Amino acid sequence: MATQKQVGGIALGVPGTLYGHNPATFYLPTPIAGAGGVTIGNFVWPDAEGAMVNKGTGTPSGVVVRVRVQPLPSDEDATMLIPAGHAVPVLVRGPIILASASAASIGQKVFASLTTGAVSTAAAGATVEGHVETEFTVRTSAAAGAPFVASRD
Repeated sequence: MATQKQVGGIALGVPGTLYGHNPATFYLPTPIAGAGGVTIGNFVWPDAEGAMVNKGTGTPSGVVVRVRVQPLPSDEDATMLIPAGHAVPVLVRGPIILASASAASIGQKVFASLTTGAVSTAAAGATVEGHVETEFTVRTSAAAGAPFVASRD
């Protein structure tokens, strides 16, 4: 049997995961997920009752972090959805792993979909249809759909 000589295709991490050991700032008080729940790794806005949802207008409050904050019943599969009514850790400042519908290049800005909170990337000041520019910046390059590091310093 041959010995493995190289390793390839190792992913950076899972979208919504904090990156490194740098300080991170969270939205306080910790909000809850609104109707339909929220997707981890996507941006959120407060709804009329103050709960977080993955759609809105203007600058989003932050991005949903992948932290286990609710029990996972033993008869359900794991998902990237935090159910309605559960705590939502929202990163306001710091490094996080995200995945974008577009290729990410170092120095680009992160844009949030106004209808889903999903991530796209483009040059600062660019117009991305249906998206709003956030204060997060791309720190590592990645192909479309692949994880990359973004941060708001």
